[in-house]
Amino acid sequence: MLVSSAITTALFVGGMVHADPSHPDAVDQQRAHQLFEQAKPLQDSGKCDEAEKLLLEAWSLQHSPDVAANLGMCQATLGKYVEAARSLRFARRHATVGTSDKQRNGLRRALEAVEKHVASVTVSVTPPQAKVTVDGNAVDQTDLPGPLFLTPGEHSLRATAKGFDPEARSVVLKEGKPQTVTLELRAVPAASSSTPVPHSGFRAAPAAPPTDEGTDRRSSSRPLWPALVGGGLALAGLGAGIGFSLAASSASSDHDAKLAALAGPNPCGAGTPNASACAGINRLDSRAARDRNFVAAGFIVGGVSLVATAAYLLWPRQGGSNGASSSSLHLAGTLRADFATIDVSGSF
Repeated sequence: MLVSSAITTALFVGGMVHADPSHPDAVDQQRAHQLFEQAKPLQDSGKCDEAEKLLLEAWSLQHSPDVAANLGMCQATLGKYVEAARSLRFARRHATVGTSDKQRNGLRRALEAVEKHVASVTVSVTPPQAKVTVDGNAVDQTDLPGPLFLTPGEHSLRATAKGFDPEARSVVLKEGKPQTVTLELRAVPAASSSTPVPHSGFRAAPAAPPTDEGTDRRSSSRPLWPALVGGGLALAGLGAGIGFSLAASSASSDHDAKLAALAGPNPCGAGTPNASACAGINRLDSRAARDRNFVAAGFIVGGVSLVATAAYLLWPRQGGSNGASSSSLHLAGTLRADFATIDVSGSF
């Protein structure tokens, strides 16, 4: 039977490589047929190791479906499942018109049995003309998209094409579990692939000195320390507000609990017998009121600092006559037990 394409890997036999066994001359065809006929009785008697050697030599002379079929059967018997899967797939793909249905079904069943012992991957590559390698070995374009039969374990896939960035992928394959891998190459940008312009003999003009506008732009960049100070004040103020809020709530709860524990509708009124307890209750009330003032002050400081910091960072920059500018932020406050005030002023 004649062959229309070559299998993925060239076979080396007797130290000689046949350049194109897919298009053998008459001498190679005759010699391949003789080796095939010599291997058949050995294979029928179970001497697959001897038959395989003859079939490999025949395969190196002529890529024939009948040679591939018998070779795949021998390799499967010897436990060389990856090689057997490749040979049997070739035999199925290139079976001639004269191949009987019984032979086709036998090839299909044999390949299905072997595939359970190998790993396989189907490689979809874009652009379709890209060259694919597996573990550094080139893959025949006719074998794509696959499946490619490999040993179980980790394998490295790589695709390359002119005008595209290479794409690589590592995949872990398992026995009897086919996988699919997509390799999409990206076109190289036109700028990076352009050829350099030949030297014209003219020297390039020296670079122009920086203009005042560029100097002003560099000199007007804002320092970061005011933003850091403002951010610190914002965090401190908000933290203090939260802390005093918790303290005020605790003092108020203690006040209500102790007042409820005293008997009478107005236990701390005039002439109360609970003077000592009422004094402590009044102190709790005063503490809660004071803490609430601190809460307000803390949130005011934190909020104003936060707004001022944001304004400092986002406000348009105004330069002075010498290309520089100034900014300032002033916070002044008074905190007392009965009230809290804060004064804020600034310029940007």
